[in-house]
Amino acid sequence: MGLNGAVIMGLLFFIMAEPCLWMIRTEGFMRLEEMFHLATRPDGIYGRTVRLILTAIPLTVTASFPARLMVKTISLWEIGWSFASVIILAAVSRKLWIYGLRRYESASS
Repeated sequence: MGLNGAVIMGLLFFIMAEPCLWMIRTEGFMRLEEMFHLATRPDGIYGRTVRLILTAIPLTVTASFPARLMVKTISLWEIGWSFASVIILAAVSRKLWIYGLRRYESASS
């Protein structure tokens, strides 16, 4: 689970950086990094809606799931989601990468 979380964080950062290939001003995308601070706290402190969003993005997979796995309060669905989210994020990242390479614009031209 910890390795899954590291891969997910790397993929999320990569996905946030990929628009730099085809957009000139991308400061807003990198500001999304501030959202990652929500994942540094246990997901149990957030309400149901926020917890659902953090699980869908899969930020809770990176911090809360490994800790909950150690105290055995994690469901099989959540374990499955942690592995599925890596596959989904890798596919999204690959699509964005290919799109970015096709639309790449050099900053100097």
